[in-house]
Amino acid sequence: MALAPYGSDAMRPANAPAERRAPEETAGQGRKAAADRKAAKAAEGPKPTASRAGGHFFGIWARVIGFFFSGGVMLLACMNMPLFSTFSEPFIAELLQHIWPAALEIPALQNSFLWALVVACAVLAAIKPSWGALAALLGLGVAITWQGNVWMGLLFIVVTGLWWYCTGRHGGAQANCGLAFITLGAWGFAPLAVLATGIGMRVLDAAMTALFGVFACFVCACFGSLDILNWGVGANWHFAADEVQMIANLGSLVADMGVWIVAGTWLVAAVVGGLCTMPRRRWINIVGTAVAAVCLIVGVCAAAWVTSGHTSAMPETWTLVKTLICCALGIAAACLFVPEPYAKKTRKKGRGNGGVEVPPGAAIPTYVPPTGEGDWR
Repeated sequence: MALAPYGSDAMRPANAPAERRAPEETAGQGRKAAADRKAAKAAEGPKPTASRAGGHFFGIWARVIGFFFSGGVMLLACMNMPLFSTFSEPFIAELLQHIWPAALEIPALQNSFLWALVVACAVLAAIKPSWGALAALLGLGVAITWQGNVWMGLLFIVVTGLWWYCTGRHGGAQANCGLAFITLGAWGFAPLAVLATGIGMRVLDAAMTALFGVFACFVCACFGSLDILNWGVGANWHFAADEVQMIANLGSLVADMGVWIVAGTWLVAAVVGGLCTMPRRRWINIVGTAVAAVCLIVGVCAAAWVTSGHTSAMPETWTLVKTLICCALGIAAACLFVPEPYAKKTRKKGRGNGGVEVPPGAAIPTYVPPTGEGDWR
């Protein structure tokens, strides 16, 4: 066996200081590493606007949106809990008199405990959007059960738990999109939640969130509007329908073929958007969102055609206008905020490693979704 020469690296003890290199050699390696990083950045090409801001950009927006969405759903739930309507406090009533006079007609809003619970849920969503969404949706399920619709409330709680465990807990985008079907659907802008689901998530998460959104809109439509596009929070915020009326409303929704057409186009649009989010091309994402928007418009027109007895494919004016507004906002979001794709692990030049050749045995630099404080998903 050949022995290593005296003074070589093999003969140096493990705790001995490394051999000092010449400054010229160290500077040369630094310049080479900087050149490699510059070449890799040039090979990746220009990043979208949101990618330049990084995951913290999405994290901030996810928390802001979650604050309002979770707080709004929890407020809707607390307004339908008889516990908060038993007593009111004068200073809350006086404050509402100056800020929101119409709220004096709702006794529950004059309870300080209601506002404390709403603020606590909103703050939780600002800290962790997924947990805030879970609290708000479970509160809504409890409120539905408390109003006497036991089977509907329990079913809502079970479906919410399944969706949250499979998808909703994975990030802020999933949680906020699940809430968006209720909050935006309260004013007739549910199609915007569908497009946001396709833009911000992968295919499986988008499909499961769209399914949950359809179910949530079905439940909200049973409150009295019988319309999953707009469940009308102004007229149906109070779950006054008893269990028999809820079952009758659900039967009317199930028998309406137009409702199923709209729900089907929602699922198709979410899947198309999720598929087009995966490639690392901005224009593919924009085209996919545009196709999803066309699916939503076609769905609304087809539902009107079926509902009218095959006489007219023109939906109601406000329904069409709100759908077009949602489509325009969704396409604009796809143009501005394109999420970075998930790179594949490969050693081929230009695929998955920014165009840099990786030697055998070395770590492959792949894209890692942002986590922690910058978790936009």
